[in-house]
Amino acid sequence: RPAVGANDNARDKDVVARELAAKEAELKKKLAAFASFNQTERDLLKQAFEVVSREMGGVSGLCSRGEFMEVWDRLGTRLTPKIADAFFAKYGEDRTGRMPVDLFVTAALESRNRIIAMEERRVGAYEAGAVRDYAFSGRIKYFPCRKGVYAPSAWDPKLAARSAKPPKEGLSLEWVYGYGGFSKTANKPFY
Repeated sequence: RPAVGANDNARDKDVVARELAAKEAELKKKLAAFASFNQTERDLLKQAFEVVSREMGGVSGLCSRGEFMEVWDRLGTRLTPKIADAFFAKYGEDRTGRMPVDLFVTAALESRNRIIAMEERRVGAYEAGAVRDYAFSGRIKYFPCRKGVYAPSAWDPKLAARSAKPPKEGLSLEWVYGYGGFSKTANKPFY
């Protein structure tokens, strides 16, 4: 039975994820409203980051949490520090705590399918004993499938390690589905 705190934490993550998606949708709507024939949403967002970075003395091409929140504020949407942290966790940051602007702009304005297509890929299934590979969660392309497959969303690398082990000795057939003969595993005399 999960601890009470674990349920609260999971609920909290769901609330933050929904709020994150709502803020992204709001950003797209605001940018679409500001866009013109000569300036796309992407250009507007990049320009907003450049202006704020220049005014706040930031690093070009990277933004801090303060700069990120200021850009959103200037576009007419307020962010809480918790949501800003969630954006940085989702889109990534360097060791100085800054997010690459191009990465955010590309990911925020692309369609979900295009973002999935940009994910990591590997050829072939997991190999037994390659423990480092078990944590891979991108697209897996292997011979029997025409299109790639993905690990389950709640993937735990420990499951791959357990699955890579041979089955226990003494494995025996207990039931043959669809056969109602004298014995569950006896030959079928009448076809």
